[in-house]
Order: sequence, then structure tokens, then C-alpha cells
Amino acid sequence: MLHEINLHANRIVLVACGGAAVINLPGWIYALNHLTKDIELEVVLTHSAERLVSKNALTTVLEKTPYTDADLFSHEGKVLHRHLAEWPDFIIVAPLTLNTLSKSALLIADTLATSILTMTSAPVYAALSFPERLNRNPTLTEYKEKLQKRKWMMFNQREALALATKTTEKSGMMDFYNLLLQISNCRSTQEI
Repeated sequence: MLHEINLHANRIVLVACGGAAVINLPGWIYALNHLTKDIELEVVLTHSAERLVSKNALTTVLEKTPYTDADLFSHEGKVLHRHLAEWPDFIIVAPLTLNTLSKSALLIADTLATSILTMTSAPVYAALSFPERLNRNPTLTEYKEKLQKRKWMMFNQREALALATKTTEKSGMMDFYNLLLQISNCRSTQEI
């Protein structure tokens, strides 16, 4: 039985990248809407995530259309990436791919997602989704340290089937419910 989770927030942006776990995104949105209280949720898909999950399924469960790179220049009269960077109490990135992590660390704002992640001053909670052995790469270590200085908290990988190799390795993002519990614990001990 899954229990209600207090995320100590009212406005959340969920950035979904193109890791294999993103196929579970409709369930994650459902969980956020049903296991948390009084939150407003906006969802942003990277180009790779769009290829792995149906926008129609997401629109149904979200009850509005998720944002994509096609929305980078909004027709609503606001600068969307800036609005979504400034609006949330925090941002969840799940799964966080090596590509998005690297671009965010280097301030490469060439997509809607990386523009938001580059501009935000809100805390970012990210579930890593790439082979764990890469965590020992000195360049990646440097990138993660840069992001941690900008209020990013990253959660390590777990054992999962690696689609690229068809083997089990520590490369999958952590379970989404556990990610929400970790975020709740972090936020309950921080001064918000």
C-alpha cells in the first residue's frame, strides 16, 4: 500500500529525460497527483523522452498537454523557459540522463528542459539514469559538484536491465515512489 507523501511544496516541475524508465511517466504523474496534497504540476519532456512515451497518454493523466521543445517560444505572451524556471518550489528530473546532466552543468541551454534547468534557482532533485561506473569519471564528478553548488540533489542508480547491453547493471533510476520519499525527507529537514 502506498501512503500519502508530503513534498512540502505547492508547485512542481517534472522534467522527463530519455532514459528507459521514462516509459513509466504516466504512472509517476498519477502518483504525484494522488499521493501528494494540493500541488500544481507542470511536465516538460526532452526530445528523447517524447520518442519513448505517448503525449496522448500523458495529456490524459495530466489533464493538460506536457511541454516540449516545440513550446520553447510560447504563444501565450510569456517566456516559457523563464516562467518554468522561476515558478516551481522545486524541480524533479527523472530520469536524469548523462546528456541532460552534462548540458546543465555546462550551462548549455539549447532545449526547453536545459533552459529551465540552467535558469532555475529552485532546488532540483534528480534520479540518475546511466551506468554507475561513469560516476567515477573525473569530468562527471566535476559536473555533479557544479550542480550540487546550484542546489541540485542527485539520487544514485539501482540495478536494472540495461537496454543497450541486455544485462543487469546498476544503471537504472531509483523507484519513483522512493524518489518522492527521499525528496520529502530532504525537504522536511531543510529550511524552506
